[in-house]
Amino acid sequence: MLLFAIMNTQERIGQNIKRLREMSGKTQNEYGQEFDMSRSRICDLESGRFMPNAGIIINVAKYHNVSTDEILMK
Repeated sequence: MLLFAIMNTQERIGQNIKRLREMSGKTQNEYGQEFDMSRSRICDLESGRFMPNAGIIINVAKYHNVSTDEILMK
């Protein structure tokens, strides 16, 4: 059950980051350059295969001028 909850959390965070990226009009490659990450890492992040650390979440929130809750909770 815990593994399911973790996967749901990763997927939700990834979907939220993807939504913010798309709203900014950036491609995965352009977005990766903003955060010093490869396009494939952005793809993994958005699909829930990679759980971002707190630093990434904070940087994404600052970049989009949103709270970390917008990334973690929505």
